[in-house]
Amino acid sequence: MRNLEAYMTLRRDNRNNFYPNRGATMAYLNQTSAPHSSFMTRVSSVLSTMVARYRQNRMYRETYNGLNALTDRELADLGLHRSQLANTAWDAVNR
Repeated sequence: MRNLEAYMTLRRDNRNNFYPNRGATMAYLNQTSAPHSSFMTRVSSVLSTMVARYRQNRMYRETYNGLNALTDRELADLGLHRSQLANTAWDAVNR
């Protein structure tokens, strides 16, 4: 019974029965954790991101090279200058 008294504040009534003090509160531990994704899920996510970036870069290169192949006259007809090609290609890919 002494171990129980060490963990909890108890009182005795006149019949030697133990019960908790009315003002005493008990503490509890609630442990939660976020679900961890598996290793293969993380690897798959990294690979899919790499593939998406590769495709985006390839589309940018194709757009830039296509615009760069145009003459200055053709670019002027489109309302572009050669200095705007990189930004135009990037905007076209990221829409």
